[in-house]
Amino acid sequence: MLYGKFLRSPHAHARILSIDTKTAESYAGVVAAITGQAFPYRMGLYVRDKMVLAKDKVRWAGEPVAAVAAESEEAAEEAVELTKVEYEPLKPVFDVNEALKPNAPIVHEELSQYEHSPVFTPVPRTNIANIFKVRKGNAEDGFRGATTIIGNEFSMPP
Repeated sequence: MLYGKFLRSPHAHARILSIDTKTAESYAGVVAAITGQAFPYRMGLYVRDKMVLAKDKVRWAGEPVAAVAAESEEAAEEAVELTKVEYEPLKPVFDVNEALKPNAPIVHEELSQYEHSPVFTPVPRTNIANIFKVRKGNAEDGFRGATTIIGNEFSMPP
């Protein structure tokens, strides 16, 4: 049996300049150490936008950037800490309203090129992964006939 451990990014948004796994690979009991360069696969239910291991860029704090497989949990933990990553921190985006601004940092530059469900409509060169419009009935008639109108702003995780 092998034990696996991930090295995770401390940055919410950063370019990966280099990853050095040589010391981790030579640690006693380590069978393999890999990065997103060796494992460049995307996954996702509706939009394939998530990397198994970040490649070139991290997009959230805690995103895995390297993985180690070792014969013991202790060896995996020690070896993953020996992996060296050099980052160029980028301006993060923490709020949906900030992400929608024209000058917002783009989190997924290749968004429009990702494989996605036909019902999704990514907007190139923006942070908009999908535009979803609901049209049913006449809103003005609904407001006129309502006994109570509640206005607020609502958000939910995607």
